[in-house]
Amino acid sequence: MRINEINASQSLLETFNKHNNTGFLSEDLVKIYHEAQNGNWQSGDKPFMRGDLYNATYAVKVQPYPALRKKFRDFMELKRDNPTAPFGGSDKTFTSDGIFNSVTPGLRHAHITFDLSIVYKVVGNQVYLYGFFTHDDLGTGQPRNINRQKSAAKRLSQQNFSE
Repeated sequence: MRINEINASQSLLETFNKHNNTGFLSEDLVKIYHEAQNGNWQSGDKPFMRGDLYNATYAVKVQPYPALRKKFRDFMELKRDNPTAPFGGSDKTFTSDGIFNSVTPGLRHAHITFDLSIVYKVVGNQVYLYGFFTHDDLGTGQPRNINRQKSAAKRLSQQNFSE
């Protein structure tokens, strides 16, 4: 039974008790139903989640430049169709023994230009967009800046995400 097929004349608990073959407690299903009705539940069908830093970095580093907007649209189209497909040869995880991976495992970056990258993470079929950063922003430029890497990794790990 789907949530949208619930008989409104019966109590939710009775309905779930009769038709519950999910392995979840009926009380938990009632909570999920109420959260869905109130708009507090995400079904996971949103392919992209944007972090706190995403909007600010997009407005400054991508939006003013049509060529960068186009390249980022290409990234979004590719990831919408197949979140795990690499976006060119520069689409990689941060080094496994590095600061970024130790703070946020699975964090990835893909170059939009030679120096500008989108930092993101794929979880299931969702892509979490952290923001746009240069090598110097992340402390990965030449020479490397370990203190800046620690600071950037901490900032990235503390982001909140929305659609």
